[in-house]
Amino acid sequence: MVKAYATVPILLHSCTATAPSIRKPHIIHILADDLGWADIGYHRSARDRDVQTPNLDAMMKSGIELDRFYVFQFCAPSRSAIQTGRSPIHVNVQNIGPETANPLDLDGGWQGIPVNMTGVASLLRKAGYRTHMVGKWDVGMATMAHHPRARGYESWLGYWHHSNDYWQHKVGRCGLEELRDLWRYDSDYDGPASDMANGPHCSQGNQAPSNETCVYEERVLTDRVKDVIHSHSASEPLFLFWSMHLVHYPLQVPREYLQKFAFIENSNRRHLHAMVNYMDDVVGEVVALLKTRGLWANALVVFHSDNGGEIIFDGVCGGNNWPLRGGKFSNFEGGIRVNAFATGGFIEDAFGEASSPLVATRGQCVPGGLAWGSLWPCLATSLLLHWGSLQALVGSP
Repeated sequence: MVKAYATVPILLHSCTATAPSIRKPHIIHILADDLGWADIGYHRSARDRDVQTPNLDAMMKSGIELDRFYVFQFCAPSRSAIQTGRSPIHVNVQNIGPETANPLDLDGGWQGIPVNMTGVASLLRKAGYRTHMVGKWDVGMATMAHHPRARGYESWLGYWHHSNDYWQHKVGRCGLEELRDLWRYDSDYDGPASDMANGPHCSQGNQAPSNETCVYEERVLTDRVKDVIHSHSASEPLFLFWSMHLVHYPLQVPREYLQKFAFIENSNRRHLHAMVNYMDDVVGEVVALLKTRGLWANALVVFHSDNGGEIIFDGVCGGNNWPLRGGKFSNFEGGIRVNAFATGGFIEDAFGEASSPLVATRGQCVPGGLAWGSLWPCLATSLLLHWGSLQALVGSP
């Protein structure tokens, strides 16, 4: 494992102009939601049993830990930065409903990303990538120009808002009508994923009602991720953005996972750590499939959270950012410094084993702002690599 120091989106927008002699890596970007600094195993003591993330721990150890990876203090601005490669202050710093609209400003008068900005998926499609997204969007939905299709994605299964119910996909009401937020878009269909709705009695407290099907939402999303990987031709570069619901509120998880953590007295923490363990398991499933399908050897896998764990309201969300101060909605490090790493066969080929002299010594590099031109040389310097070598491997931003 190697440590590097960076800010948000350090490994995105990286393969649009790859050197001709270098194969374009498959890019798998996994974004956790509200994952606290202390809610992952490699930031805890080996004696702790309440955080169990063996797959994520192993992935980090085989790659590069991005130890000072900074994001915005809450989700929508971080996601806007990820999709555009720009600092949130130049894109969106609000966290209001994605349907919010101001028709007097035709470019930026909407919640989310202004329609005149180009997204990472659009750039990667021009570079020959197949582009797919699964999970939370939360960067605008007021017009069709805010749709993932307009941002360069060939398919999407997910939800528009900050969160929804894991069992019923509910996000609130419009008048007397309950709203469900689960959408599917591909070459054949673009609309509500009504066929994936659970039975009407499915809930956290009733996960197996009689004569009804109940599927946990993260299982639905994970199965879609696996479908994309199964159907993808290894001869084409893949960009897959997996924007997980986990571990965002509400605290809901399959019962068998909750039972594994029955020894945790605090109910909120018990639910949260069960959700973290579920997240670790499904990420492990996807990594295993990438290896089975022969994609892992040329894969660049980036994992991080959109912001720190949520600790407000007397801990009802269960987050834990110890020893960092603060959490989500705060500019203290607990809100903006997050778990992050890059791994995959592409990393191993580019940088060698963690014990090699090439990466044994490392320096701290925390650039101001989020400019790509400074971030890439900065990462190269922190790994004792010449900028030209890194540029040849992954291309200019």
